[in-house]
Amino acid sequence: MFAEQAQGLLRGGVDLFCLETFYDLAEIEAAVAGVRGVSTLPIVAQMTINEDGASLEGVAPELFGPRLAALDVDAVGVNCSVGPAAMLGAVERMAPLVDKPIIAQPNAGRPRVVDNRNFYLCSPEYMATYAKRIIEAGAKIIAAAAGRRPTI
Repeated sequence: MFAEQAQGLLRGGVDLFCLETFYDLAEIEAAVAGVRGVSTLPIVAQMTINEDGASLEGVAPELFGPRLAALDVDAVGVNCSVGPAAMLGAVERMAPLVDKPIIAQPNAGRPRVVDNRNFYLCSPEYMATYAKRIIEAGAKIIAAAAGRRPTI
């Protein structure tokens, strides 16, 4: 299935593959194998984490970071689910054990649901402060996930 999806993206002219928001190591390994089966383009592999920095299945960044880095990928990291403070902790724990570029892509905090709408409470200044700290911890790529735009 991953190879089939990758082929469609290749036909569309992609420049790289960003495999993100995975919580199961076996699934992201299958995704990387599927993409590698049809392409040599760069791959970024990212796990999603809880507030404690572990994957949603409880795998610590000290374990999933090196396991991702052992795959045929170009960068590894964490994205979504939590805000920048949890991402910082995960990067700090992963960085000494990973020899590939690390990416961190936090949400603007955990959403608060009001009248069936998600509100993200982190300000741009708060996100910027943490972006600097995440870089200092070892990340080479910083991006933002949910909540990065104002809600109308």
